[in-house]
Amino acid sequence: MTGDSTTPGRELLDWMTAQRWYGDKSRTIAAHEHQPVTTVELGGETVAISAERVEFTEGGQSTYLATRAIGDSRHEATSSAAFLAWLAAGFAERRTLPAKDMEGAHLVWTSLDAAAVDWTVLPGRLIAGEQSNSSIIYGDAAIVKLFRKLQPGINPDSEIVAFLTERTTYRHVPTYLGGLTLRFDDNREAIELAAVQGFVANDGDCWRWLPGALAAASDNGEDLLLDQVGLLGRRTGELHAALATGSDLPAFSPEIYTADEARDVAARIRNEVAVTCEALRSQEALADDVSAHLNATLGMRIGDGSVLTGLPRIRVHGDYHLGQVLRANDDFVIIDFEGEPSRSMAERRQKHAPLKDVAGMLRSLDYAVSSASHDAGSSDQSRLIAWGRLAETRFVDGYRSAVASAPIQLVPDDPDRFSLALDLYVIEKAVYEVRYELDNRPDWLHIPLDGLRRIADSA
Repeated sequence: MTGDSTTPGRELLDWMTAQRWYGDKSRTIAAHEHQPVTTVELGGETVAISAERVEFTEGGQSTYLATRAIGDSRHEATSSAAFLAWLAAGFAERRTLPAKDMEGAHLVWTSLDAAAVDWTVLPGRLIAGEQSNSSIIYGDAAIVKLFRKLQPGINPDSEIVAFLTERTTYRHVPTYLGGLTLRFDDNREAIELAAVQGFVANDGDCWRWLPGALAAASDNGEDLLLDQVGLLGRRTGELHAALATGSDLPAFSPEIYTADEARDVAARIRNEVAVTCEALRSQEALADDVSAHLNATLGMRIGDGSVLTGLPRIRVHGDYHLGQVLRANDDFVIIDFEGEPSRSMAERRQKHAPLKDVAGMLRSLDYAVSSASHDAGSSDQSRLIAWGRLAETRFVDGYRSAVASAPIQLVPDDPDRFSLALDLYVIEKAVYEVRYELDNRPDWLHIPLDGLRRIADSA
């Protein structure tokens, strides 16, 4: 994108950096480039849509989608009922609109005939708690997510949910309904600005549900919660089985780990372990000899990665944890396949061993149990920790029973090989958590560190 000669300057920049969706508040801006896309006249007010590119003194850059009502009252356009109605109507019309302030570009709305009701005529309301994106609910039928941090290419949240909606019978994700893209007449890759999914009535995400339910549960209630964790494992396995069915589509066709690729995975994780153990030593969280022993034993458990050789890589969630799963009708709906906004679109669309998602959820379960036991007495803490180990087993058992229906073998049949392969990804996730807690929440460090110790003790 290139800028124009009418850059609004400091006022626009100050407005943008104050918005909830602006995700670089801790970084210092070195340069700002304003690229108008279009303006729309709506009931007496003008809405400007633009791409705002910022460079940082620390290096790197980000481009944000800005939607701003301008004139006497300058405000975020998503607070305007007229703008929300205009945005929704574009999906009903399958509108194509020349981006009059960006030569050779068009705003293109696409939609599927999958909605049970005509959601585009329903009133929209902005979800106040949204952070990195802006999500608007229309009635109780659809949710439009504006992707604020822009990158060329289709967002994996749209790509995966659309694939599951159109190509599979898996229904424990929202229904894909459409998207809004900025398309160019030349060879530049389109940029996805928004996606529409069916709204899922729910009781909140599982990170809010499980710790509270566990802390309040009786013995019988704990058994019922184990059943629910097993169900979550099954839903996860069914998800991976569905994602493995796209062999005719390059973006979804499974790929097989070669021996060299498997060794590269193991080498990368061993390096992350070494860096993490050195950080634990240098910050005096572990004694020198303890850090060295942890590094060595985890390295033995990782091995040469040969347990992955011959196994497939597929599209996965990639950032799978309890906060990405909704409780709905005593079941589960998996959401937010977007990946980490800080990573490139190409990175977020990479294929991985499905055990990456399994490891992410196991680590999340560990955090949930620790949260529930934080204020419990010593006897309750021991009981909850024991429940946590049972929950991990129940989740894995549910997962393995469901993933067996996949069109190809996704995980090892042999229990020992399965355990070794899973531990690779649990270690990878836990060392990331250790570094995060060291830097941000030292009081939480024991959670991932204890997880690493359990694996080291089994090596």
